[in-house]
Amino acid sequence: MRLWQDDYGLATEMDVPATLAGTGLRDLVARGMNAMSFGLINLRSLYFRDEEGVLCRDISRCDLEHVSIVDRGAFPSACCWLSDTPTDFMSPKIAAASRHWFLGRIHRDQRRASNAAMLARYRAEKAAPARRRPAWRATPVAIPGLAEAAEAARRVGRMD
Repeated sequence: MRLWQDDYGLATEMDVPATLAGTGLRDLVARGMNAMSFGLINLRSLYFRDEEGVLCRDISRCDLEHVSIVDRGAFPSACCWLSDTPTDFMSPKIAAASRHWFLGRIHRDQRRASNAAMLARYRAEKAAPARRRPAWRATPVAIPGLAEAAEAARRVGRMD
């Protein structure tokens, strides 16, 4: 089982084993048992209502005790489906969740690739010999009118 967080929330992916229990699980999900239950412990969360007035919970920290496929779950938006099921055969709610999951998976993979590329660049820069930087030299600055003022001061004897 793989878990990750995307823009929509917690996403999970599981490879069902080719056993009798795995076949039974696939049959239950194919027949419509697609709600999920998450056992969360050591929870830090905040309840709020979104723009449409729907009660939401933002979980900032938790430990996961179990993930179960059930007939009716506590969270209506938590659902599962078989990845080889065409979206034409899914309910609208499951099809929408499938699209969110798929886009979240693409985003996760892009983020992982970006992080890996950044880490490779960092390691390459760290392994490369240090480049010598040129010594700092002050750049002369031309102040308009300064040469004429110095010449005038010299003429009146104030400056040698």
